[in-house]
Amino acid sequence: MPQFKNKLTLILVVGSDVVRADFAMGKTPRLKHLSRAVRSDLQTLPVAVELALSDGGRPAATVLLTDELWSGIVDVDSRGADGLTGDELEQMLKFEAETFSDVDPMTSYLGQGMISSERNSGRRRFQVAQVDANAVAPCVAAVAMRRGRLTHVMSPLGLVEPNNATEWLEFSAINVAAFRRDQGGSDAAIVPRTASADRWWTQLGNQFGGELPQVGWIWPGAEQVPAEFAADAKLVTDDAQLEQWLLGAAARLAHEAEAAPLISVPAPETTHSTRRRIGNLATVAALVLCACHFTTSRWVQSSMESEIEQLQAPATEKADMDSQKSMLTTEIDEQKKELEKIAKQHETLARLNDAPDRFAILLSRIAEGGDENLLVEGITPNEKGIEISGRVIRSDSASRLASHLTVTAAQLGWKVEAPELDGKNQLINGGPWKFTIELTEVPRVESETNGLTSKDDRDAAEGQGS
Repeated sequence: MPQFKNKLTLILVVGSDVVRADFAMGKTPRLKHLSRAVRSDLQTLPVAVELALSDGGRPAATVLLTDELWSGIVDVDSRGADGLTGDELEQMLKFEAETFSDVDPMTSYLGQGMISSERNSGRRRFQVAQVDANAVAPCVAAVAMRRGRLTHVMSPLGLVEPNNATEWLEFSAINVAAFRRDQGGSDAAIVPRTASADRWWTQLGNQFGGELPQVGWIWPGAEQVPAEFAADAKLVTDDAQLEQWLLGAAARLAHEAEAAPLISVPAPETTHSTRRRIGNLATVAALVLCACHFTTSRWVQSSMESEIEQLQAPATEKADMDSQKSMLTTEIDEQKKELEKIAKQHETLARLNDAPDRFAILLSRIAEGGDENLLVEGITPNEKGIEISGRVIRSDSASRLASHLTVTAAQLGWKVEAPELDGKNQLINGGPWKFTIELTEVPRVESETNGLTSKDDRDAAEGQGS
């Protein structure tokens, strides 16, 4: 695996917290940029990654740290695991972990680390992290569009010791974990938490094989933390503790052999820069080719017409030439249509290059315009532009969202159509309703509000426009 020697970008997505940290790596990592944002309940993991990337420049080699993947302990029979390394061991652990993670082993990525303790005779124990490849692909694309590369995904659990402790606990929204790291190796126990019972606390002690530590980390969204632990625990969300944790994470990742299980993400086929250059070159080449073909066809047509008039060919020969002339005329018309299509594609490429943040701004406006009666279920492209779909309990919620998006969408190159509603007549008011809002591609509105990205500036601009 590559070492993070020069630069590193960490994206931390845990609960409602979205954090981006850029480091200059070396003997001791230096934090160069830190930004935080609040993630709404409607924002998916790829949207949260895009939100983090929007604050800052081009990302370096990027590692995504999130609790939205499965992390746990897998015990396997040593007779089946002995002698397996590399891809063979990884494939076996994927199938073993499926029982707990419910992630398809054929379409998943996995990271694993050997645990030194062997309390169970004839068993080997691994700390494992597993994630669906389809869930990671949009995150890879989001980083690639910023001319960066998402190299790894991992759980934040077990990555950093609090105050260089050799034993510590960590509470997340869904797991409780105990870790031990000393010269003899590493040990870990990870147990899912439930709100209905506390048996997980006893189970954690049994797996860890000893008295549980009293220090550690509490992650956002964690509840039911024992009182004796909470007194000495540290909230990762506190500014000082967050910066300490991020510096510790960067230092551990600089020595990957000592890091928690890292999930390697395959590199995308091409970078954003390469795709843009290929698109521009292909467009220019197609324009030149079509222009040359168009000119040649016109010249051939003109020559044939002149020859027909001069030679006064027999009727059969003239009919044949007329047929060829008709074919050339049809071909010229098709070339004209192709030229218009390519010109539109070139305009679209130029628009994307001029406004790379338009989708991030649109997503932010959608999040701001929603309310408790509205749920956005999908944002999909179509032949006209973009379609926003979802469900509402109140029919006017969809109209308010469309009105909220109108000014910003016009500045970004979309026209917001009136929402279409489909009532289910399950409530007294006729709801709930399914809704769709069409955003049609149009020339961007040039105004003094172009380029505004803050909520206050856009709201002020829309108020003037209304």
